Amino acid sequence: FDDFSKYVEITESEKQNFLTATNRLIGKVLLQSQPKIQNHTVNKGIATSGAACFSFLRVDFAMTEAIEPYIYEINEFPFANEKGHLGDVQRKAYRELFQMIGLDQVPIVSSERSKYEMDHLGGWSPVVIDDVLINK
Repeated sequence: FDDFSKYVEITESEKQNFLTATNRLIGKVLLQSQPKIQNHTVNKGIATSGAACFSFLRVDFAMTEAIEPYIYEINEFPFANEKGHLGDVQRKAYRELFQMIGLDQVPIVSSERSKYEMDHLGGWSPVVIDDVLINK
């Protein structure tokens, strides 16, 4: 996004406002869809484990001329069905996800899981709405 921001010549302030608006928009969509996402076969039981991360989503979005976010689609478990097509970006995303949720560690007790994840975000961004972290 840094390279794109320079290319379209938006200011640092506009960039930060766009990122905040994007985070809020994604959060509002997730709040509305959260029960369905949590009931997905892959996600069952994850929320009860104390995990802050309960799904792997990729958001495809655009920027309007007014520098506002526009969501095209949200993909749950992106790349999961693409056999043999994982590139560096996908590998890095999954590696960071597995490290963030502690799959490279001995089992983490549920009371410590959320803090562990927040301390190991890597390139991931938590979704925050009105200063409240969406974590369950």
